[in-house]
Amino acid sequence: MIQAGKADKAAKELSHGIEVSQSELDDALFVPPASLSGSERARLINQVQQAIRADQHQEDTVTASATMGGSRYPTRSMAVLENHKQMAEGVLKDLEVGEDVHWQTLNQATQAARPQD
Repeated sequence: MIQAGKADKAAKELSHGIEVSQSELDDALFVPPASLSGSERARLINQVQQAIRADQHQEDTVTASATMGGSRYPTRSMAVLENHKQMAEGVLKDLEVGEDVHWQTLNQATQAARPQD
């Protein structure tokens, strides 16, 4: 349903002469697969694991910077990183046991968090 909404929005914007970026068009036209093969599932598990490791690395870097530099502890950044890591760990567990995962959630889990502190 979300993908259909994205496609509809892009079509309306284009029909009204509003510029739509290539990345928005690509996203709107993407149709998630109905199911995943074992190799696709393994690839996605690997991507989620990489994102979790990247989140942990960012957490470690932020903590070290705040500790060594004497700067204020960036609680918002840490919360973003921790929330993303927890979500990704839940997705990873679901993938590993064969549970269905919403495609948008899966896509978010494969990307490392981007805190804005």
